[in-house]
Amino acid sequence: MTKPLPGPSLAELERALDEAVSAIVAYRENPPEDVARAQAGKSGKLRSTSGADLLDTDREVLLARSIAASPVEAGLKYAINELGKFIHAQVGDGGMIEVAERVAGLDDGKWQRRMAPIDSAWNGIGTWYS
Repeated sequence: MTKPLPGPSLAELERALDEAVSAIVAYRENPPEDVARAQAGKSGKLRSTSGADLLDTDREVLLARSIAASPVEAGLKYAINELGKFIHAQVGDGGMIEVAERVAGLDDGKWQRRMAPIDSAWNGIGTWYS
């Protein structure tokens, strides 16, 4: 009988979180030209939404729109969310705060830009609410 693989260590999860956060910050600072055009509303591919539209739209539709608008960013957000779940399982609510602050602090000049995607993606994990 084979032995199951052990789960990633907290250090491995932090490294992965840093990599995903760094990637999403870089992507947001310098998106590909077609993404930048879509975000500026020039492509016409996805119509803009109002608050009422968001409240009346199924979660799956909103997710599909997010992925269609920017699959790279949506994938990075998903990875950050999943990493948050794994981190929470290992260290709980208080440990999540410590990990998030450590990872955001890896680039002091961009602390808020690094914390923002973590805060958003971790909303609802344990007692984390953004």
